[in-house]
Amino acid sequence: MFSFDVLDRNLKVEGGLFLEASAGTGKTFAIQHLVLRLLLEKEAPLTLDQILVVTFTRAATRELKRRIRSHLEAAHAQLSAKSSEWDYLNALLESGEERVYEAAKRVEAALLCFEEAPIFTIHGFCHRLLKETAFEAGVGLDLYDSASDSLNVQWKETLFDAFRTELCPPSFSASQIRHLLSRGGGDLYKLADELYALIQKDKEIPLFLEFGELFVAFRERIAALSRRFLLSQERLLVDFQIHASCYKEMTGPAFKEQMELLSSLLEKGEVEKQEFDACLRQREFFLEKMVLSNKKARSFPPSTSALHYPGLAQALNEEILPLISQGKDPRQLLLRLASGAHKRMEALASEQEELSPDALLKKTEEALCDPEILIRVREKFRAVIMDEFQDTDPIQWRIVKRLYRPEASPSLYLVGDPKQAIYGFRKADVYSYLLAASLFSKKRHFFLTTNYRSEPSLIHALNTLFSYTKSWLPLPAQKKALSCPALSPAPGKSASEIEDGKKSVHFFLSEGRLGREGSWPTLQIECDLLFPFLAEEAVRLHKEREIPLEQMAFLVKDRFQAERLQLFFHGKNIPAVLKRKQEAARSLALLPMKELLEAAWSPGDLSALKRALGSSLFLWDLQRLISREEVARIQPFFFELKEAWREGGVGLLYERVLQSGVLERLLAAKELTLYADLQLLAALLMEKEAQESLQPQEVIKFLRRLKNEEEKAPLPASPALGGVQILTLHMSKGLEFEVVFALALASRHLKLEEFVSVKEKTKEWLVPLSLDPRTKSVLLEKDAEKLRQLYVALTRAKRRVYIPVVLDEGENNVPMGTASPLEIFLGRLLLKEEGCDLERVYALQLPLARDRVFSLLDDLKASAPFSLEVLANKESPPFSPASLLPSLIPPDPFAPAFPAEPVLSFSSLTRKEESASAPFKLPSATTLHALPPGAETGVLLHALFDKIFLYELYSPYAKDKIRLLVENEIAATALQGLEEEVCTLIQGVFHLPLLDGREAFSLSQLRPGEVLSEFEFVHPSPRGLIKGFIDLAFLKEGKYYLLDWKSNFLGEDDEAYAEEKLRETMEQKDYFFQASLYAGALKRYLELFDPRPFKEIFGGALYLFVRAKRVYRFFPNLFSW
Repeated sequence: MFSFDVLDRNLKVEGGLFLEASAGTGKTFAIQHLVLRLLLEKEAPLTLDQILVVTFTRAATRELKRRIRSHLEAAHAQLSAKSSEWDYLNALLESGEERVYEAAKRVEAALLCFEEAPIFTIHGFCHRLLKETAFEAGVGLDLYDSASDSLNVQWKETLFDAFRTELCPPSFSASQIRHLLSRGGGDLYKLADELYALIQKDKEIPLFLEFGELFVAFRERIAALSRRFLLSQERLLVDFQIHASCYKEMTGPAFKEQMELLSSLLEKGEVEKQEFDACLRQREFFLEKMVLSNKKARSFPPSTSALHYPGLAQALNEEILPLISQGKDPRQLLLRLASGAHKRMEALASEQEELSPDALLKKTEEALCDPEILIRVREKFRAVIMDEFQDTDPIQWRIVKRLYRPEASPSLYLVGDPKQAIYGFRKADVYSYLLAASLFSKKRHFFLTTNYRSEPSLIHALNTLFSYTKSWLPLPAQKKALSCPALSPAPGKSASEIEDGKKSVHFFLSEGRLGREGSWPTLQIECDLLFPFLAEEAVRLHKEREIPLEQMAFLVKDRFQAERLQLFFHGKNIPAVLKRKQEAARSLALLPMKELLEAAWSPGDLSALKRALGSSLFLWDLQRLISREEVARIQPFFFELKEAWREGGVGLLYERVLQSGVLERLLAAKELTLYADLQLLAALLMEKEAQESLQPQEVIKFLRRLKNEEEKAPLPASPALGGVQILTLHMSKGLEFEVVFALALASRHLKLEEFVSVKEKTKEWLVPLSLDPRTKSVLLEKDAEKLRQLYVALTRAKRRVYIPVVLDEGENNVPMGTASPLEIFLGRLLLKEEGCDLERVYALQLPLARDRVFSLLDDLKASAPFSLEVLANKESPPFSPASLLPSLIPPDPFAPAFPAEPVLSFSSLTRKEESASAPFKLPSATTLHALPPGAETGVLLHALFDKIFLYELYSPYAKDKIRLLVENEIAATALQGLEEEVCTLIQGVFHLPLLDGREAFSLSQLRPGEVLSEFEFVHPSPRGLIKGFIDLAFLKEGKYYLLDWKSNFLGEDDEAYAEEKLRETMEQKDYFFQASLYAGALKRYLELFDPRPFKEIFGGALYLFVRAKRVYRFFPNLFSW
């Protein structure tokens, strides 16, 4: 075994290598130095764009980019100072001024173009490759990203199409449809989700017979049995009753009906489709009960002399029961439906030029069969570094192997750790890792064996535990085991044990009985023993040993256990943060943030306002929500939020909300997870708002798409908040903490997957778990992965790891595949046999015997720093939150070093003295353009037009919905009672031809996605910043238009709105100048993405005087910015 020192000047990095990096040994440190050495050391050094770095998640990609860039900056500083901490760089410094100068220039060049560095996920690399070789690879130039959200939405729509066209006779009978729908409680959306998850596994699906085919086989076998036995229904029923008396649970009326039906069919030897369907109606069929495992304790199968038709029962079980079981098994029915839906989805993806992640990999593999593409990629990337290689799957390895051969040019560097291969559910395959390792010679196979993470005492304890018996990390398919080499502590690292009487590895033991609730440990064990112990330890370590709360990790099985533990901690006043997969659509903050922004943008909408006030941000009770005075008192605050949003974006709005008392309320209620989610979602919105220049309405639409799962967006990385960290074992990979409580290791997996993939030659088939004897090998592989999960959990800690041992006092056998990681591990240690047969662990050691476990732990305590504690029931009082809740530290005051610029608007640039309006008498209802004059009417009409575009009610024109909107908006305003007039006005405005002749179109003909309502702009000018809002900007027939709503009251008849009167008003109100501002802003915006001259693409300004439905169109002069 060759150890690896990336700093050693004598290490030859050229030519590729295979690096196995155990947990905490500095894998990323090695990668960043490899990149630097490839830039500097080869005879023909590489440039940064020639080094391809591949990892397996977007988060890992971001972190790797950050680390490599930081490392290059440090290298440039050391070269400039002509002094280095790294041996290989010192060798370069000793080689002369010219080499040092050249090296510094190469690093500087790498930093200058670092944003273009080829550091990708494997899917990102494949997508880039196909885009760059689109013609040769046979894909469209507009190939969508493999993470495209629209594809997921369309796929789910395709599933509902499959329900309508395939979930019906003759493919499925009525009984089969009922069995399928029963899986989701009759909810088609749940069924669609389940179907979608199956198809996403991307495995071959066996062919199951359709209902019509099953019926034909059933009819033929019934006829054959009828001829063979010359059956009588009366005698058959007697035989069936004799059998029923020997077996359990065969007395129900449903079974009696089934016996009568089947005996009738056997007597006449003929079957109709509805009769076969009746056999499939019930979830259980009586023949399924006539098996040895269901026999009554003191009964025996009936003798042949007691039966009229001896041998018939066996014939029925062999020939008839398989057809009935297949016909009514919901799992087989679901697979059959999935097979048809999968074909539809593949056709859709092909049409849309959108590829799922798996399809993207397959397409890349196909493309690499082209020698020209292969040569092009090899010439482009002269070195490839693959991080986390243990997470690769077979097709990913085939892509890499086709591109780069081990120990050849271009150079291939594979970095990973098979002991941390825990992503089988993502198709990661540890055997692909091992196959790749076997292709490197021993002299190019290196190991990292120095642990820089943990303190020496903990390293010694884990070395002892992992070496107690060999072959504890089995590879069932190869009948071998992974090695687990002992690690050394970092040179010079001093001991930093927690001195409290407990050792670096502390076992805490509890006992109980498995009940009927279907979880282990049981909820009672959790609440009475485990959770109180965890809470007490967390507080003690924080108060007595000054370990920060955020440096304590509690590893849990799943989100349900995480939520239970967080709730318990909150009950004890212990701040606790759930670290979950950061997906915006699943964020706790999504709904309250959406309701907050909807209310802020439409503060006059009382329904939206009350939804926001009743959310988890404000927590108003019903009494306050129905109080008009209370709502009226808070309404001005939301008007202020709208103005803040317009001035400073969603970030300023969010800041004002937190300052209003929401932050203190969240912390007082210990809602740290909600607060963390709010922070991340706000960061996402600010980033999206800045990058895509989103208007407020578009931000709201984005949140709605997230909530409706029409779009996906990952949240930014979560910062560590001042509370203990609760996360799943899988999420902990790659992280480190002072103290780790590995609670997940005690959890059994009592609910196994219904469908698993089994390998057969070159294909993998998706089959129901219990129907295929090959599935036993799948269970053994899953148990082997549980042991690798145990390795990951125990190696996250720097100073101490707590290991739970939960003993089952019952004597029931533990079914294959359900044991907890720790049960399998301790059972393997107790077995004391060489070899890797996990079946023997289940047969001989499970459930674990108390005395044997204590003997084993005593043995471990004698040889290394282990300690043991037996938990007992005790009352644990609530802890004082004073020393645990994080204190708020105000930021340093910000003093800008530049003068503030005035913010100007059209109103401030053209401010004039307004003449007093003459008293107005409400005209007759027949004069539709003569609504009450004044600012309130204009504001209300603008708000209505804005919401019609926000809710996309204009195309097609949604008359009924718009009427409801009008009634809601004008209630308790000056327009109340004029609902009919307002609706008529709006309908006329949206159907009004805006242009003449062939160019004519109306607002109701605009397409969603080509309209911007309330389009905000802020641009510099010699006089300061000019800010404004364009009421409407839209694209029609290749031209861009701007439109402004004008509610000016010019008179009570149409003559008051004649062309010359409109022009006179335009001049008096400086609307020509306003339009020049707007046109200038629109031009600057379009220049960001449309290279055509503005004069060619600008359709003009449309000032729409809504009272008389008159349009004044013109081409304004462009304001000079």
